[in-house]
Amino acid sequence: MRRCLPSCAVALSFFAMCLCATARSAQAQFTRDLAPKFFDAVTLVDSIKTDSARADSTTQASDGQDSIAAVPKRKVKLLPENIYPLTNVFWGESGLFRGLGWAPLTPDARRSELDFRRSLLSTHQIGGFVTWAGLVTTLVMGQIVLNSYNNLDFESALRLRPTHQTIATATFVSYMLTGLMSILAPPPLIQRSEWNTVSTHRVLSYFHFVGMLVTPYLAIRASGSRDINEIRSLRQAHQIAGYATAAILSAALIVVTF
Repeated sequence: MRRCLPSCAVALSFFAMCLCATARSAQAQFTRDLAPKFFDAVTLVDSIKTDSARADSTTQASDGQDSIAAVPKRKVKLLPENIYPLTNVFWGESGLFRGLGWAPLTPDARRSELDFRRSLLSTHQIGGFVTWAGLVTTLVMGQIVLNSYNNLDFESALRLRPTHQTIATATFVSYMLTGLMSILAPPPLIQRSEWNTVSTHRVLSYFHFVGMLVTPYLAIRASGSRDINEIRSLRQAHQIAGYATAAILSAALIVVTF
């Protein structure tokens, strides 16, 4: 077991270097793909402001000449029609941030929100790769610990187990923070209803979120059990849940990167 640890460390170091390069490339590609859409949205906000100003001036001029012929102000739509339910809780017309006065629903505020959205989503993507690297490292360490238990090498298992738990905790925190960036991102100006890669990414997120909750729960159950058969069953279920969660998270990253 001790002989394989240096090899694992070298392999993980090489893997981390490749991952960083991939993350930089993915972030650059993400920025290139998002920039045109972002600036189109900003242009749309500017056009809305211009149209609103014209409507105001037309209404004032009409009021001064003939109140019957006055042109009513056009209602400016600053939010998409197909806004996600959770996003609507924070950023809807009656959302939490609107009610607290932190984000007034005005063209200028929406322009700032789009800039904030772009920053959050870029960080969300990089955080996804960091979380994935942590999850893979957790799986490798967990497999080594499990093999030690199966080989009755309890000394190695007890020595490496705290490291496995520390990496798992850091990965869980990274996962939650990364997900929070997506949840708190303001809505775009236009959100089409057709199915696309982002829709697939969102559906997969529900599954790996469940996996990220179930996997540590099984580990805690196994640690607190005194029944050797139950412990073995829970460890096996913990192992399966960990690999399944890593596979789903990998698929979620792939669909929005390539």
